[in-house]
Amino acid sequence: MREGGERLPDTLELAVEAAKKEALARIRERYEGKDALDYHNTRHTEKVVRRASAILAAIYTADRSILDERRLRLGALAAAWHDVIQDCQINETADGAFTRRTRKCFTGANEVASAEEAIRYMREEGGGTFRPEDEEIIRQVILATVPAADFKEGTMVQANLTPKSDVLARAVALADLGCAGMDGSEEFVREGNAVFREDAIDIRDALRSSESISREQKDFFVKRMLAWSRVQEKFAAGRKALFEAELEGLPEEARRAVRALFSRFDESIAGAGAKTAEREAMTFEELVSDFGYLR
Repeated sequence: MREGGERLPDTLELAVEAAKKEALARIRERYEGKDALDYHNTRHTEKVVRRASAILAAIYTADRSILDERRLRLGALAAAWHDVIQDCQINETADGAFTRRTRKCFTGANEVASAEEAIRYMREEGGGTFRPEDEEIIRQVILATVPAADFKEGTMVQANLTPKSDVLARAVALADLGCAGMDGSEEFVREGNAVFREDAIDIRDALRSSESISREQKDFFVKRMLAWSRVQEKFAAGRKALFEAELEGLPEEARRAVRALFSRFDESIAGAGAKTAEREAMTFEELVSDFGYLR
């Protein structure tokens, strides 16, 4: 103990903080260079860590029978490493007179690789702090974040998340897709812009090129940007519609605590709709600026 009774950080706390810093350093080195990823970068990871930590703290306060301090820290570690691998390929597909160039990441395989890299770090750099059962928890949590499309609701889900999933897996999965519910409309729109820019690399390349963009190609890009913007309202509404089902497996007091954190769905839905209405009147140049391409 320090003077005044302040509690010294224990070995696990130090090891988890070091692991979080290492995860962010690897993401920064890999995905924030020349061809940086607009969405899967340190900003996204830091947001997931923040949201997961808030969810876990709320659950811990509400019902300590399902969480202890050790697992709270492991949840933050898993959140930090959940996207440390983002291997992708570039796809080219004909679309009328033009060719779309889009990024396709290896969903599922990336999460497996991220989990294995996290576990390897824990074994090699953890100084014996981490237990074999900790490794299995980290694996389960990261695999619970594998995304899948829900076409009925027009949104994304995590198919590996079930009512029987560990509370840490539930918290990190909710945090990964939690922007609309927890952070509100401004951040939700910003995050959607980043996802689009990361995928639509032909627009990025055209803007970087010294060649002028034809009127026809501008119209082609505008059509896609507006189509993306129009689905964001439904995406947020879909996340709201599925939220209660994603709380299954938690005791009622813990559910109530998590619900209180996800209070901004309606704001995000309304904000996405308003942003689309605003964009309908924008020129190509205004749209690419509003999407964040020129920053």
